[in-house]
Amino acid sequence: MHLANGERGLWQGIPVTYLRSTDGATAVIADHGAQLLSWCPAGATEVFFLSKTSGYQSDEAIRGGVPVIFPQFGERGNGKRHGFARTSQWHLLSVENDRDDGSATARLSLSGKMAATAVATAAGGDLEYALILDVRLLGHSIQISLTIENRSSATFQCHAALHSYLAVDDIGATTIDGLQEVSYVDQANGGISVEGQTEALRISEEIDRIYGNVSAPVWLETSTCKVEITQKGFHDVVVWNPGNDKGDQLVDMEKDGYRRFVCIEAASVLTPLIVEAGATWTGIQYFQLANPPLISAIT
Repeated sequence: MHLANGERGLWQGIPVTYLRSTDGATAVIADHGAQLLSWCPAGATEVFFLSKTSGYQSDEAIRGGVPVIFPQFGERGNGKRHGFARTSQWHLLSVENDRDDGSATARLSLSGKMAATAVATAAGGDLEYALILDVRLLGHSIQISLTIENRSSATFQCHAALHSYLAVDDIGATTIDGLQEVSYVDQANGGISVEGQTEALRISEEIDRIYGNVSAPVWLETSTCKVEITQKGFHDVVVWNPGNDKGDQLVDMEKDGYRRFVCIEAASVLTPLIVEAGATWTGIQYFQLANPPLISAIT
Protein backbone atom coordinates (compact mmCIF):
# COMPACT_ATOMS: atom_id res chain seq x y z
CA MET A 1 0.00 0.00 0.00
CA HIS A 2 1.65 3.24 -1.18
CA LEU A 3 -1.17 5.70 -0.67
CA ALA A 4 -0.50 9.08 0.90
CA ASN A 5 -1.23 9.74 4.56
CA GLY A 6 -4.85 10.77 5.02
CA GLU A 7 -6.00 9.53 1.64
CA ARG A 8 -9.60 8.30 1.60
CA GLY A 9 -10.85 5.22 -0.18
CA LEU A 10 -13.11 2.17 -0.03
CA TRP A 11 -12.42 -1.19 1.60
CA GLN A 12 -14.99 -3.88 0.81
CA GLY A 13 -17.35 -1.03 -0.08
CA ILE A 14 -16.99 0.96 3.17
CA PRO A 15 -15.17 4.32 3.55
CA VAL A 16 -11.69 4.12 5.06
CA THR A 17 -8.75 6.37 5.81
CA TYR A 18 -5.18 5.36 4.95
CA LEU A 19 -2.37 6.25 7.33
CA ARG A 20 1.28 6.31 6.31
CA SER A 21 4.18 7.45 8.48
CA THR A 22 7.23 8.94 6.80
CA ASP A 23 9.26 5.79 7.53
CA GLY A 24 6.84 3.57 5.60
CA ALA A 25 4.49 2.11 8.21
CA THR A 26 0.86 1.90 7.08
CA ALA A 27 -2.57 1.44 8.62
CA VAL A 28 -6.20 1.48 7.49
CA ILE A 29 -9.09 2.75 9.63
CA ALA A 30 -12.75 2.37 8.72
CA ASP A 31 -15.46 4.92 9.45
CA HIS A 32 -17.57 1.88 10.36
CA GLY A 33 -16.86 1.35 14.05
CA ALA A 34 -13.66 3.43 13.86
CA GLN A 35 -12.17 0.00 13.31
CA LEU A 36 -8.48 -0.43 12.65
CA LEU A 37 -8.44 -2.95 9.80
CA SER A 38 -4.74 -3.15 9.01
CA TRP A 39 -1.33 -2.34 10.46
CA CYS A 40 1.89 -3.04 8.58
CA PRO A 41 4.98 -1.80 10.45
CA ALA A 42 7.79 -0.36 8.34
CA GLY A 43 9.33 -3.16 6.30
CA ALA A 44 7.12 -5.82 7.92
CA THR A 45 3.97 -7.75 7.08
CA GLU A 46 0.44 -7.41 8.46
CA VAL A 47 0.11 -7.69 12.25
CA PHE A 48 -3.68 -7.86 12.61
CA PHE A 49 -5.99 -10.65 11.47
CA LEU A 50 -9.05 -9.92 9.33
CA SER A 51 -11.43 -12.69 8.36
CA LYS A 52 -11.79 -13.22 4.63
CA THR A 53 -15.51 -13.91 5.08
CA SER A 54 -16.36 -10.99 7.36
CA GLY A 55 -19.43 -8.92 6.54
CA TYR A 56 -19.25 -5.16 6.02
CA GLN A 57 -22.89 -4.13 6.17
CA SER A 58 -23.97 -1.15 8.28
CA ASP A 59 -25.44 -3.30 11.05
CA GLU A 60 -22.65 -5.90 11.10
CA ALA A 61 -19.52 -6.11 13.25
CA ILE A 62 -16.34 -6.60 11.24
CA ARG A 63 -14.54 -9.80 12.22
CA GLY A 64 -10.92 -8.84 12.86
CA GLY A 65 -8.72 -5.80 13.22
CA VAL A 66 -9.49 -3.84 16.38
CA PRO A 67 -13.23 -3.46 17.13
CA VAL A 68 -14.17 -0.82 19.72
CA ILE A 69 -16.33 -2.23 22.53
CA PHE A 70 -18.69 0.23 24.30
CA PRO A 71 -20.82 0.52 26.44
CA GLN A 72 -21.02 -3.15 27.39
CA PHE A 73 -18.79 -6.19 27.04
CA GLY A 74 -20.41 -9.34 25.69
CA GLU A 75 -23.69 -10.06 27.42
CA ARG A 76 -22.76 -8.11 30.56
CA GLY A 77 -25.54 -5.55 30.25
CA ASN A 78 -29.02 -4.92 28.90
CA GLY A 79 -28.04 -3.58 25.51
CA LYS A 80 -26.56 -4.86 22.28
CA ARG A 81 -23.86 -7.53 22.65
CA HIS A 82 -20.47 -5.79 22.84
CA GLY A 83 -22.29 -2.47 22.54
CA PHE A 84 -23.10 -0.25 19.60
CA ALA A 85 -19.79 1.54 18.98
CA ARG A 86 -18.36 -1.17 16.70
CA THR A 87 -21.32 -1.01 14.30
CA SER A 88 -21.82 2.78 14.31
CA GLN A 89 -20.65 5.26 11.69
CA TRP A 90 -17.89 7.40 13.18
CA HIS A 91 -16.75 10.80 11.91
CA LEU A 92 -13.17 11.44 10.81
CA LEU A 93 -11.95 14.60 12.55
CA SER A 94 -8.31 14.88 11.48
CA VAL A 95 -5.28 13.18 9.94
CA GLU A 96 -1.74 14.55 10.11
CA ASN A 97 1.98 13.81 10.00
CA ASP A 98 4.24 14.99 12.81
CA ARG A 99 7.09 17.10 11.40
CA ASP A 100 9.51 16.00 14.12
CA ASP A 101 9.19 12.22 14.26
CA GLY A 102 7.22 11.51 11.08
CA SER A 103 4.40 9.72 12.86
CA ALA A 104 0.93 9.59 11.32
CA THR A 105 -2.14 10.18 13.47
CA ALA A 106 -5.87 10.00 12.93
CA ARG A 107 -8.76 11.03 15.15
CA LEU A 108 -12.37 9.83 14.81
CA SER A 109 -15.42 10.63 16.91
CA LEU A 110 -18.84 9.26 17.72
CA SER A 111 -21.38 11.16 19.79
CA GLY A 112 -25.06 11.06 20.58
CA LYS A 113 -27.51 9.77 23.13
CA MET A 114 -27.93 6.27 24.52
CA ALA A 115 -30.72 4.83 26.58
CA ALA A 116 -30.07 4.82 30.31
CA THR A 117 -30.92 1.11 30.25
CA ALA A 118 -27.75 0.51 28.18
CA VAL A 119 -25.54 1.39 31.18
CA ALA A 120 -25.71 1.25 34.95
CA THR A 121 -27.04 4.61 36.13
CA ALA A 122 -29.55 6.10 38.52
CA ALA A 123 -30.84 8.36 35.76
CA GLY A 124 -33.72 7.69 33.42
CA GLY A 125 -34.28 8.56 29.79
CA ASP A 126 -31.30 9.15 27.51
CA LEU A 127 -27.68 9.91 28.37
CA GLU A 128 -25.46 12.03 26.18
CA TYR A 129 -21.96 10.74 25.43
CA ALA A 130 -19.00 11.25 23.10
CA LEU A 131 -16.25 8.85 22.08
CA ILE A 132 -12.88 9.79 20.59
CA LEU A 133 -10.52 7.27 19.00
CA ASP A 134 -6.92 8.31 18.33
CA VAL A 135 -4.50 6.17 16.32
CA ARG A 136 -0.79 7.03 16.20
CA LEU A 137 1.45 5.15 13.78
CA LEU A 138 5.25 5.24 13.80
CA GLY A 139 7.79 2.82 12.34
CA HIS A 140 7.28 -0.35 14.32
CA SER A 141 4.65 0.77 16.81
CA ILE A 142 1.02 1.78 16.90
CA GLN A 143 -0.98 3.35 19.73
CA ILE A 144 -4.77 3.26 20.00
CA SER A 145 -6.49 5.56 22.49
CA LEU A 146 -10.17 5.48 23.38
CA THR A 147 -11.72 8.40 25.28
CA ILE A 148 -15.21 8.29 26.79
CA GLU A 149 -16.87 11.59 27.65
CA ASN A 150 -20.01 11.76 29.78
CA ARG A 151 -21.94 14.79 28.57
CA SER A 152 -24.90 14.04 30.80
CA SER A 153 -25.85 15.35 34.23
CA ALA A 154 -25.76 11.85 35.76
CA THR A 155 -22.93 9.40 36.45
CA PHE A 156 -22.95 6.16 34.48
CA GLN A 157 -21.04 2.88 34.58
CA CYS A 158 -19.91 1.08 31.45
CA HIS A 159 -17.47 -1.41 29.97
CA ALA A 160 -14.89 -0.65 27.31
CA ALA A 161 -12.40 -2.71 25.32
CA LEU A 162 -10.19 -2.72 22.26
CA HIS A 163 -10.96 -6.18 20.85
CA SER A 164 -7.60 -6.64 19.09
CA TYR A 165 -7.18 -9.61 16.73
CA LEU A 166 -3.47 -10.45 16.37
CA ALA A 167 -2.44 -12.52 13.35
CA VAL A 168 -0.46 -15.70 14.00
CA ASP A 169 0.87 -18.31 11.60
CA ASP A 170 -0.34 -21.19 13.81
CA ILE A 171 -2.25 -20.80 17.07
CA GLY A 172 -0.76 -24.05 18.37
CA ALA A 173 2.78 -22.68 17.99
CA THR A 174 2.01 -19.33 19.64
CA THR A 175 3.20 -18.22 23.07
CA ILE A 176 1.73 -15.44 25.24
CA ASP A 177 4.05 -14.27 28.00
CA GLY A 178 3.45 -11.78 30.82
CA LEU A 179 0.22 -13.14 32.30
CA GLN A 180 1.87 -15.56 34.70
CA GLU A 181 0.58 -15.40 38.27
CA VAL A 182 -2.40 -13.27 37.18
CA SER A 183 -5.80 -14.64 38.25
CA TYR A 184 -8.51 -14.82 35.61
CA VAL A 185 -12.18 -15.50 35.01
CA ASP A 186 -12.56 -18.51 32.74
CA GLN A 187 -15.58 -17.69 30.60
CA ALA A 188 -15.20 -20.86 28.53
CA ASN A 189 -15.77 -22.90 31.69
CA GLY A 190 -18.77 -21.24 33.29
CA GLY A 191 -17.10 -18.07 34.51
CA ILE A 192 -15.11 -19.71 37.30
CA SER A 193 -12.23 -17.82 38.92
CA VAL A 194 -8.81 -19.43 38.45
CA GLU A 195 -5.46 -18.71 40.07
CA GLY A 196 -2.74 -17.60 37.68
CA GLN A 197 -0.46 -20.16 36.10
CA THR A 198 3.33 -20.20 36.41
CA GLU A 199 4.20 -20.80 32.75
CA ALA A 200 3.71 -18.78 29.60
CA LEU A 201 0.34 -19.35 27.92
CA ARG A 202 0.01 -21.82 25.06
CA ILE A 203 -3.36 -22.32 23.31
CA SER A 204 -4.55 -25.76 22.25
CA GLU A 205 -8.33 -25.37 22.55
CA GLU A 206 -11.04 -22.74 23.00
CA ILE A 207 -9.93 -20.00 25.35
CA ASP A 208 -11.94 -17.09 26.77
CA ARG A 209 -10.27 -15.56 29.79
CA ILE A 210 -10.48 -12.19 31.50
CA TYR A 211 -7.24 -11.51 33.37
CA GLY A 212 -7.81 -8.90 36.07
CA ASN A 213 -5.62 -5.95 37.05
CA VAL A 214 -2.86 -6.51 34.51
CA SER A 215 -0.01 -4.01 34.78
CA ALA A 216 2.98 -5.71 33.13
CA PRO A 217 3.54 -5.91 29.35
CA VAL A 218 2.20 -8.91 27.47
CA TRP A 219 4.31 -10.53 24.79
CA LEU A 220 2.91 -12.40 21.79
CA GLU A 221 5.47 -14.61 20.08
CA THR A 222 5.05 -16.68 16.94
CA SER A 223 7.61 -18.38 14.74
CA THR A 224 7.99 -15.21 12.69
CA CYS A 225 7.00 -12.30 14.93
CA LYS A 226 7.21 -10.97 18.48
CA VAL A 227 4.96 -8.13 19.64
CA GLU A 228 5.00 -6.28 22.95
CA ILE A 229 1.54 -5.17 24.10
CA THR A 230 1.05 -2.63 26.87
CA GLN A 231 -1.95 -0.69 28.13
CA LYS A 232 -2.90 2.23 30.33
CA GLY A 233 -6.29 3.06 31.83
CA PHE A 234 -7.74 -0.35 31.05
CA HIS A 235 -7.84 -2.73 34.04
CA ASP A 236 -8.01 -6.14 32.37
CA VAL A 237 -6.66 -8.22 29.50
CA VAL A 238 -8.97 -10.59 27.61
CA VAL A 239 -7.47 -13.54 25.73
CA TRP A 240 -9.85 -15.19 23.29
CA ASN A 241 -9.81 -17.80 20.55
CA PRO A 242 -12.94 -19.83 19.68
CA GLY A 243 -11.14 -23.07 18.93
CA ASN A 244 -12.10 -25.48 16.17
CA ASP A 245 -15.72 -26.27 17.01
CA LYS A 246 -16.94 -22.77 17.83
CA GLY A 247 -14.75 -21.29 15.10
CA ASP A 248 -16.59 -23.35 12.50
CA GLN A 249 -19.92 -22.06 13.86
CA LEU A 250 -19.01 -18.41 13.22
CA VAL A 251 -20.62 -17.47 9.92
CA ASP A 252 -18.13 -14.64 9.37
CA MET A 253 -15.05 -16.77 10.00
CA GLU A 254 -13.27 -18.62 7.20
CA LYS A 255 -12.56 -22.35 7.48
CA ASP A 256 -9.83 -22.95 10.09
CA GLY A 257 -9.55 -19.20 10.58
CA TYR A 258 -9.27 -19.76 14.33
CA ARG A 259 -5.75 -21.10 13.75
CA ARG A 260 -4.57 -17.76 12.40
CA PHE A 261 -5.37 -15.33 15.20
CA VAL A 262 -5.59 -14.71 18.91
CA CYS A 263 -7.39 -11.80 20.56
CA ILE A 264 -5.39 -9.99 23.23
CA GLU A 265 -7.72 -7.22 24.30
CA ALA A 266 -7.21 -4.20 26.50
CA ALA A 267 -10.42 -4.08 28.53
CA SER A 268 -12.24 -2.86 31.61
CA VAL A 269 -14.78 -5.60 32.29
CA LEU A 270 -14.52 -7.15 35.75
CA THR A 271 -14.79 -3.72 37.40
CA PRO A 272 -17.00 -1.38 35.34
CA LEU A 273 -15.77 2.10 34.55
CA ILE A 274 -17.44 4.88 36.49
CA VAL A 275 -17.68 8.05 34.41
CA GLU A 276 -19.07 10.95 36.37
CA ALA A 277 -21.19 13.69 34.85
CA GLY A 278 -19.02 15.97 32.74
CA ALA A 279 -15.96 13.75 33.17
CA THR A 280 -13.83 11.80 30.70
CA TRP A 281 -11.92 8.53 30.80
CA THR A 282 -9.13 7.40 28.46
CA GLY A 283 -7.73 3.92 27.84
CA ILE A 284 -4.71 3.16 25.67
CA GLN A 285 -3.37 0.01 24.01
CA TYR A 286 0.13 0.11 22.54
CA PHE A 287 1.77 -2.41 20.19
CA GLN A 288 5.51 -2.53 19.55
CA LEU A 289 7.14 -4.91 17.08
CA ALA A 290 9.97 -6.44 19.08
CA ASN A 291 12.00 -7.93 16.21
CA PRO A 292 11.65 -5.32 13.46
CA PRO A 293 13.49 -5.30 10.14
CA LEU A 294 15.84 -2.43 9.42
CA ILE A 295 13.94 0.70 8.42
CA SER A 296 16.86 1.64 6.17
CA ALA A 297 15.76 -1.15 3.83
CA ILE A 298 12.48 0.66 3.12
CA THR A 299 12.12 2.42 -0.20
